[in-house]
Amino acid sequence: MNQEEQKTGPFIGVIIIIILLALGGFYLWREAQKNTVPPSQATEEAEIASLEQETASLSADSLDADLADIETDLQ
Repeated sequence: MNQEEQKTGPFIGVIIIIILLALGGFYLWREAQKNTVPPSQATEEAEIASLEQETASLSADSLDADLADIETDLQ
């Protein structure tokens, strides 16, 4: 074996290992992306309905009373 063959062998091996590690990392990243599920529209609609119920249950009289209390506290 000459000197040139001895220098390129380990270099090629390191390059192959780096490529394999990069491919493995890319595969794991893609799998993690597949497992991340965005919130469904049904969940969003349920949240909107819940907020609508909460706002409908609020009493304008209690809001007026709270604002009057704040006004008296500020004076």
